[in-house]
Amino acid sequence: STGAYNVTNDESNLEVRVDSNDNIIVLHKIVGVTYASKIALHSRDPDGNDNWEKLYSDTSGDEAYNTNGLAIDPTNDNITVLTDYGAQAFQAFQVNASAGALQWDEHWAMVNAGTTGFATRWKGLVSDSSGNLYGGGKGDVGGFQLGPSWVKISSSGVDLGFKRTHFDNINAQNIAIDSNGNFHIVGWNEYADVNKKYGTYNKYNSSGVFQYARRVQGTALSASSHCQFYGICIDDDDNVILAGETYYSGNRFARVTKFNSSGTHQWTNDTQATAATESFLTFRYTAVAADSDGNIFATGEKHSAASARNGVPIAKYSPSGTLEYCNQFRHTTNVGVAALGQAITTDSNKQPILIGQYRYG
Repeated sequence: STGAYNVTNDESNLEVRVDSNDNIIVLHKIVGVTYASKIALHSRDPDGNDNWEKLYSDTSGDEAYNTNGLAIDPTNDNITVLTDYGAQAFQAFQVNASAGALQWDEHWAMVNAGTTGFATRWKGLVSDSSGNLYGGGKGDVGGFQLGPSWVKISSSGVDLGFKRTHFDNINAQNIAIDSNGNFHIVGWNEYADVNKKYGTYNKYNSSGVFQYARRVQGTALSASSHCQFYGICIDDDDNVILAGETYYSGNRFARVTKFNSSGTHQWTNDTQATAATESFLTFRYTAVAADSDGNIFATGEKHSAASARNGVPIAKYSPSGTLEYCNQFRHTTNVGVAALGQAITTDSNKQPILIGQYRYG
């Protein structure tokens, strides 16, 4: 089934999760006349029928939301949203699964930032088995990437710690959590080596203590190639799967990379959109998910100079990295509009569920 929403084209994320009953929870941001912005949550049943939809506005009066994280509490299916707003502040609120009724709403200043003008742009939110929440994002001052930031929040909305780690010029993009409560933040080093970007992820234990970092170079086809990771997931065996792109001299490949639970590289698969004779402006994966069998699903963005080939890709890889298919969704009446797949998950039947947007103008 397919559902349609009006969304904003800004730094906010679209997110999708499924709860223990396979209800589909969609998060997005909308801009209206009365408020500068509101957060929208939409619950659908496993067949795509509406359960409820709610809009939430900031009680503090600051409406400049960025909807940057969505998590489901495994103990009760409560839904938590993480947002950033203003120069140095962030918010989380939680609603129940049955009707979207507010359970708690908390705001915090980034008091531990330690740098004038510091801000964190949250990029993701995950929950551990006890309902504790971990947000991950990128810290920056005036647009300079300072490294990953994380926050830990209890299931009742108590701030358990905020930290910015490693001034290593990492542009952090998302977060995932393993079965032991370790969390992993993915992104890339900004020009770490003579104008070359490396894909990277950092591992932290449940207390936020740094464990190790892993770095991935671009394709071996070019010494000056870049690698950027946008998406991360962890499968049932605690393997870490990263999704993004590698590119050089106009050649672009969507990339999936897998590490085992100890951080040992297992494989990398680079998928080219089409023959090299066609000018593709973008082909990248922005989100990735794994089912209970370890199969991997990725979505993202593919568009070219031949606009009729624009679309949202969805690809499936086996646990060993074999590409099984790479299909594409296009707008039903205007195949030339730009499209972006932004989030993907799987349900208990191993079916992928993705959310994205078409962009006009």
